[in-house]
Amino acid sequence: MTRVPSDLTTILLALQNKLITDGIFRDTACWLSLTPELGQDQLGKMPAESVALIYPMAMPIEQPVVTGGGNETMLVDEGAVQLILYSRIVLDQTLRSTDLLTKPTIGLLSLLKCCIASWSMFDPTREDGNLILSEPLRPRQIDAPSLTPAGWGRLSSTWRLSFTQEISCP
Repeated sequence: MTRVPSDLTTILLALQNKLITDGIFRDTACWLSLTPELGQDQLGKMPAESVALIYPMAMPIEQPVVTGGGNETMLVDEGAVQLILYSRIVLDQTLRSTDLLTKPTIGLLSLLKCCIASWSMFDPTREDGNLILSEPLRPRQIDAPSLTPAGWGRLSSTWRLSFTQEISCP
């Protein structure tokens, strides 16, 4: 297998597909997002008890490669993607944070553990078997869990993303 240039669209769709095919989220509960936050009105319309957002963050471009490398590709090193998990447990009692964090199927920490197992060192390929990242995906940071005003638990993690961006247009 060879590492080949790719594009952010292909990479983000591969990350989304990995969480779905590993059975962590249904396809209706895992999507790409332009914002790392869901509003209260959006949370009220969620199709599942747990959902995942994949949010592309800053993608720094390696400047010496752009300057001397022509205009076919550019190296994105130390880019990042954020995985934001939301979980809802119908709380008939107050102060059920333990369930929101630890419940086996939809607790935030259980979901995060499954996502880490799915994405850590994930090295997606194209149909021809060539690798589309410069190196496998790695976790960079796990943020503190929180509770949204709508009563959903929220937990995000940031992942290091390095790839060579193909810049030719179709």
